[in-house]
Amino acid sequence: MKKVVLITGCSSGFGMAGALAFARSGWRVYATMRDLSKQDRLLHQAHEEHLPLEVKRIDVTDQSTIDQSIKELTQEAGRLDVLVNNAGYGLIGPLEYLSMEQIQDLFNTNLFGAVRMIKAVLPIFRRQKSGHIINISSVAGLAGLPLYSAYCASKYALEGLSEALVFELDPFQIKISNIEPGPFDTEFSKGSVKYGSSMRNHDSPYHVLNDYFFKRHKKTQYDSPESVACLLVRIAQTSHPQLRFPIGKKVKELVLFKKFMSISLTQKVMKHLMKVPQKA
Repeated sequence: MKKVVLITGCSSGFGMAGALAFARSGWRVYATMRDLSKQDRLLHQAHEEHLPLEVKRIDVTDQSTIDQSIKELTQEAGRLDVLVNNAGYGLIGPLEYLSMEQIQDLFNTNLFGAVRMIKAVLPIFRRQKSGHIINISSVAGLAGLPLYSAYCASKYALEGLSEALVFELDPFQIKISNIEPGPFDTEFSKGSVKYGSSMRNHDSPYHVLNDYFFKRHKKTQYDSPESVACLLVRIAQTSHPQLRFPIGKKVKELVLFKKFMSISLTQKVMKHLMKVPQKA
């Protein structure tokens, strides 16, 4: 019997690459997305490679779409082996100039969307006494990054949730893993991100940070999402996976940097790199 994987956010990026990678490896793939009008690219590639996969609508902020798709999946496949929580987006800007609505919407997708999906599949996994939850987190869930305060908060929360679930779910033989990518060539880097109102305002008191962000953004070298897709399949096929999988250029170095350096020294290094004035 083919193993079954459900992936959210498959209209582009890691979700699309992951859906194709699982299908190439012989899995039964349920690729889901909020907007089905964006399914053509995925279906075209699957058709080109003669890969069978099924597309369903899930908006992780809408419980009814989750319930409906999970019901259809269990009726059709009879089981579920892996859930990949990939749906999410970025929010960039100084916290002072982000509205509460923007922050709440971000958490509703990045954190509570994953929570809704996990709660929906846990009864299936417990009955099976098996299952694997793989969350697409971020390096922003491991290290605080300037202008990413709200986004970091959503990913740090996901990391904390996952760490606690390791203990809660172990008695039921349910595994949980987080992939923590750095910059990758996905829709996140191209447009799946929202900006605070002050980001392009040269009169903003945060204009030094804002200018640094856009200069750095132009120079950033992005990795291919295919490497994350391959990692997804490898983790899903691992009997005893670890919790955290950092991946991407200089991500592991950043993790080590934070682990062995004090917060005060880290702040000094960041200020030097960004040429941030010591006083506002």
